[in-house]
Amino acid sequence: MSNQENKETKSNRALMIVFVVLAGILLLIGGSIYLSRDRIQENINDTLASSRDQEMDETGTEEEEAENTEAAQNTGVTQNAEPRVEVVEDEATKEFSAQHNRYVYYEVTDGDPDTKQLIVGGVYREEAEIEKFCRDMCDLAQNYPDLSRDTIWFSVGEERYSFALSSYMESGDMTALYNDLYLYVEELTLQEAERSAKAEINETAGNDSGNDTQVSQEYLELYLTYDADAVDTLEDGSEYRMVPVDQAAGSRYYVLLLVQADGKTGEVVNSDPYLGMGGAAKWIHFLDDGKTGFSCLSYSGGAKGAFYRTADGGKTFREISYPSAKIKLSVGTYYNPFVMPEKVWEEDGILYMEAGQGADGDYYNQDGFCHGLYHSDDRGVTWSYDKEVVVEKDACRN
Repeated sequence: MSNQENKETKSNRALMIVFVVLAGILLLIGGSIYLSRDRIQENINDTLASSRDQEMDETGTEEEEAENTEAAQNTGVTQNAEPRVEVVEDEATKEFSAQHNRYVYYEVTDGDPDTKQLIVGGVYREEAEIEKFCRDMCDLAQNYPDLSRDTIWFSVGEERYSFALSSYMESGDMTALYNDLYLYVEELTLQEAERSAKAEINETAGNDSGNDTQVSQEYLELYLTYDADAVDTLEDGSEYRMVPVDQAAGSRYYVLLLVQADGKTGEVVNSDPYLGMGGAAKWIHFLDDGKTGFSCLSYSGGAKGAFYRTADGGKTFREISYPSAKIKLSVGTYYNPFVMPEKVWEEDGILYMEAGQGADGDYYNQDGFCHGLYHSDDRGVTWSYDKEVVVEKDACRN
């Protein structure tokens, strides 16, 4: 073989080797590309599935929002926008407010005159206040034609209530208006007072901290020398004493002492048993359990009395409400003459309370001067009216 042929053979072999190497590289790349393509397709499939799930979630959310919006529209609730409530006064509202010392005004929502409501200042739980509120609303219905007053709105506690006046204005029957409104407001304020009392009792249940008042020995010895306005003597000879320690404008302010039988030693159980209210302590009495007790503080010159209850031996007190007896005056309107709690006692697990009329009471039935009898099934937290009790038969009316 010639040199020329050898060169061509070597060249062909080199080319063949290069071709084989290139072919191998291409096969490797092709396989890698094929595998990558499979992975990419898997990623695409996963992404599409995730997108479909997200779209379904978004569709579900949109459907829920649509349902919520429809439900909100059906109930009159506006979504994502707080209504703008405007307080409006005019000459008629200002005149009534000044004449009756009771604030009245209009509320208009979002500037819409069709939403105009007459708002009357809130009512609180006191017989004289309820009676005045009813008289004021009768005057409003009868003598203030410039007020838009077909329905009034008023607050008891944190809740707002409505009462329609239109039918009474049409009939002109102010006695019916007074009585229906009296029954309504009396019940609302009683329920609110009972809810508050139960909530306070639940909050303090198991809390033995009580009043936590620290009084120096010097002051305690001084209080022991004071005359008590109300005393409850226990079987062992010790005494609960309501002792006046301050006085202002004819009202007294008290501490509750527990004094041992020797009369020389004791402790301050509560430095403010009447919760900041001044008056005159009429009585205090504890039941046989030694924990549950009651007391009455008279005020307004003895015309009315506030009723207090403790369930922890006097460490804490709560003012307690009881319902109106709903007695009718000669003019046909309701009122409650029994505004002065007189005593509490227990019979067969049921508590009874007798309420008198106060210093200016003048209610008599056909048999004489009366008190009201109440009972409680829950240890004095709430009370129910039972009947009239004659305490002075055939008493002369002054």
